[in-house]
Amino acid sequence: MISTNNPFVAAWLPRRHAYWSTRNCFVTTVVCFAIFACATFLNPWKASQVSSEDIKQYDIKSTQVHLLVPANNPDVNLCKTLLGAYLLDYPTPTILAWGDTYESPAELGGGSHIAKISRVLDYLNALSVDQDLDLVLMVDAYDVWFQLRLETLLNRFNRLLRQSNERLQKRLGSAYDLKNLRQSILFAAGKRCAPNQLHTVACYPLPEPPTSSNLYGANTDTVIGRNGYFSTRQRYLNSGYIMGPVRDMRTLFQHAWSQAQSEPEHSPLDNGSGGSDFIYHGSDQSIFNKLFGEQEYMREVMRLDSVSWLATIFHPFTRRKPSKSVIQGAVIDNILDPSFTHEQWSLPSSERSDKRAREFGIFLDYSSDIGHQTVNSETDTRWLNFSQSPLEEQVHDRNDFDCPMNVPREIPHDISGSDAPFQESGSSWSDLNLYTHLCFGTIPVLVHHNGDKGRRETDWNQMWYTRKSQELFEGQQTLASASTDPSQSRTPGARTINKDFLSWSQLCPKEWDADVFDLATK
Repeated sequence: MISTNNPFVAAWLPRRHAYWSTRNCFVTTVVCFAIFACATFLNPWKASQVSSEDIKQYDIKSTQVHLLVPANNPDVNLCKTLLGAYLLDYPTPTILAWGDTYESPAELGGGSHIAKISRVLDYLNALSVDQDLDLVLMVDAYDVWFQLRLETLLNRFNRLLRQSNERLQKRLGSAYDLKNLRQSILFAAGKRCAPNQLHTVACYPLPEPPTSSNLYGANTDTVIGRNGYFSTRQRYLNSGYIMGPVRDMRTLFQHAWSQAQSEPEHSPLDNGSGGSDFIYHGSDQSIFNKLFGEQEYMREVMRLDSVSWLATIFHPFTRRKPSKSVIQGAVIDNILDPSFTHEQWSLPSSERSDKRAREFGIFLDYSSDIGHQTVNSETDTRWLNFSQSPLEEQVHDRNDFDCPMNVPREIPHDISGSDAPFQESGSSWSDLNLYTHLCFGTIPVLVHHNGDKGRRETDWNQMWYTRKSQELFEGQQTLASASTDPSQSRTPGARTINKDFLSWSQLCPKEWDADVFDLATK
């Protein structure tokens, strides 16, 4: 034992202890800093900015846009879709499946809905590799109206791409880069996982939407409302319009068609109603719902795989357990394996070596920036004139089940900054009736009448260009008359997949003019 009575020892010990204490403190600090740095780097919730160079942006001057419209026969509602696209500067559409006949009694539209997948795929496969970065916009033929210009559509698509990738990076953390997961293909969003059954993988693994969880007050995401779906936030895929680059769209539609061909006539997963028979009676949307659900299931698996134990020590809120959710009042306590009776899904063994298995880049138009689905949502919207205030006085027939009105006082710049609606001096977007979402405050580019089909007739005269549609139509034709190649000009009409040109008169005979140009109200 060393005696501390020795003056030399007594003088040495404090310094020795101080030396070792300082050294240990320094080493401990370095180790802790290293651990903290590693944990921060590995933290899946680490906030970081998505690089603008990482996300493709589409400019109206340099982007080649392909407008696809699956339609097999003439119809006055097809003409309304084509008229809006023509007046608002969209490229000449390609009509797919023109002249096809569909007569399957067990399938929607005789089989035309499921054929939408194969016809779009035929078009995409015919494009060259040099066109892989072109942009494709596919819209339903008989119930979609164009309200805003192509320039506004592209600006919004760019913004939604950036925002959705920022959300995805925040949700997935390090898996976002490790697995190279990116959003690229936008689908419409709706309030029902239709026609799929809720216990299937098409519905239960879907992420929480980014919109307010208080959108309809305490009724939000419950069955309380104008009907059982009204108070649900838009979180489910709808295939009324699809938008994305050729390369990614081709991959998605290849998977979708392969899936459609492999589906049994009678699904063993059916809840006993027979609702899923014949691919939900020939529903293309059911196929895309399934692919979206599988994508989100695998994204959650990848998120969990990327969470380190070290990160959870320094970031206690990091979730190493599967996420939770609620759909239509049903609690999903584990989005990979909910407690209720559900489809047990796992990745096929043949795909387990693929680090991006079932990754399609699908994201949704949650706030109806691109378009709005009217089904279960008719009272969420109104036709508003922003030059007439207060706006609240233009809104009637609302009740306590409706969302609080959340509409901006001025037209958004992506609309007001686009070309004026009419050629005459002083023409302004603010002077027009514009279809507006009261809950989100958005003015959609497209209106998708998948709810009350009668609105295609009763509301047509509300669309701003119908009051001058014939004059605008003839003016566009005058400008196009200088071109000798109708397939390359702004001549009204459409192409077929075989490059044949269908003139306006072939598609929309003169006897429909009164309805198409709304001549009765002029």
